[in-house]
Amino acid sequence: MMKYLLTFIFVLFLMSCSSSETIERIDAEAIQVEIKDLVDKPEKYTNKLVKFSGYLIGSEFSQYDEAGIFVLCLADEPMSGDLSERIIFPDIKYKIRVAEDGYNDSVLKQCYTLSQKAGKLGLPVGVVGVYAPGHSYFYYHKGVDVYLQELHIDSRMLNTDYEDKSKFSHEAPGTFKKVYQGGKKVFEVIKDLIP
Repeated sequence: MMKYLLTFIFVLFLMSCSSSETIERIDAEAIQVEIKDLVDKPEKYTNKLVKFSGYLIGSEFSQYDEAGIFVLCLADEPMSGDLSERIIFPDIKYKIRVAEDGYNDSVLKQCYTLSQKAGKLGLPVGVVGVYAPGHSYFYYHKGVDVYLQELHIDSRMLNTDYEDKSKFSHEAPGTFKKVYQGGKKVFEVIKDLIP
């Protein structure tokens, strides 16, 4: 019995140590598209991996339950004015919202910082992600249009899935501790019962 319990704990430990890290570039597989095409012909690109670039309207980073969320909104043309003023332009026809969440908050913070710099400098922001328009996303009722996988700014590329581990892998050490402590108590009780 103890041998099976130890084997089970060992397998769980190995699973918690594995991660969903992806370091290869995926943009070669993506369909090159313009923001205008995504807005005008959503059915053509829905649930497909796309890549495009746009100019920053706004971006945000926040944390929840030890994870992070990064959201940015891009327009198809360069914008004038300070970043804080751009968000008040609701009449931009061709804009798209992109988002990513995960337990890799350091990467997501870096995406936020770089996107803000690109916005201030008027540089285009490149995006690779899955186009899924109209879905609700956290506090956005109309949702996001693209689930981000890579962010390209100037010569930099950030894989937003890099070092993103599941909630299980984050909670596993505590779970293993509880399983170990519980198993130890059960073992001590069984040991006392054996003559």
